[in-house]
Amino acid sequence: MSVLNSNDLQYSYAQGTTKGDDPKLRGEPDSNLFSRHEKHEMLYLINQFAQMKRLDRSDALKVEHLLREKLPSDTRSQANVIAWLKDAWAKHKH
Repeated sequence: MSVLNSNDLQYSYAQGTTKGDDPKLRGEPDSNLFSRHEKHEMLYLINQFAQMKRLDRSDALKVEHLLREKLPSDTRSQANVIAWLKDAWAKHKH
């Protein structure tokens, strides 16, 4: 079950996707590039992380903020984003 849906997101995102760019088709974060500006990618990663860490809606929105505002621009693969997020969450959670 998803913690957030697209209406919960706090930021504006691009709506479109490129062919083969739907992470739901892959099933888990992988080495493909992640875009913090595409709604479906953000929603997927936030919900994956929220389920992994058993976060509630409020914490999932904090994850969105971390990804949009703090994620280094050179952290691009989905797998590296998740690894960064685990570390950042441990440092920034309240």
